[in-house]
Amino acid sequence: MNHTLQIVTIQEAKKFLKDNLKKGVECPCCNQFVKLYKRKINLVMTTCLIRLYHLYYKNPSYHHVKEIVSGISDTGTNDFSKLAYWNLIEEKQKDPKNTKTRTSGYWRITDKGLDFVLGKINVPSHCYVYNTKVYQFSDEYVSIEETIGNKFNYKKLMNND
Repeated sequence: MNHTLQIVTIQEAKKFLKDNLKKGVECPCCNQFVKLYKRKINLVMTTCLIRLYHLYYKNPSYHHVKEIVSGISDTGTNDFSKLAYWNLIEEKQKDPKNTKTRTSGYWRITDKGLDFVLGKINVPSHCYVYNTKVYQFSDEYVSIEETIGNKFNYKKLMNND
């Protein structure tokens, strides 16, 4: 079996990845799948953020993700943690001695998150994520009420009913 090895410069590899970032492609240097993901701030994320807001005012500390998403998201905690892309939440540092978990699992709302929940600011409706880091934000901004849509009542959620 004859395998032909194609030599590519770093500049050529970077251009190839940039040209194919949106559809996704295997990196010619490391074989990692590379893609630019479009993430939208959505109802589940916003509902969890409002829950964290209520928890924070009862106890202004970090709260475990299970306490935050319980009854809101059956798909786990993934959507909630994406709020960090917008700097609306921040994760507590993991104890380095703990080798059993990947993260601490504890989160708190940021000042920006408080302002968003209270309707003082709008945030970009989407972010584009590459290699778990924000690559860029959309030019379109949304209010917290717009992220909830017609399915839920913002005032009812804020009153913790």
